[in-house]
Amino acid sequence: KAWESFKDLCRLKDEIRIIPLFRKLPSDLIGEIAQKLIKKQVKQGKTLIEEGSKSTSIFFISKGKFKIKKS
Repeated sequence: KAWESFKDLCRLKDEIRIIPLFRKLPSDLIGEIAQKLIKKQVKQGKTLIEEGSKSTSIFFISKGKFKIKKS
């Protein structure tokens, strides 16, 4: 279990490093960000956030397609 968690954390760090916004951050900061991330798989048609709502989250789409609808 610990090994799987470690591998997942390493994968997340790699995924963060390819995002231009985070590319030049030091490794220790990348590690902190990776520990705070929550990876989710979202089913087709699911709404992540609605226009005008408040959120403390940021979303990164790693694969698949999404639509932005203005209400």
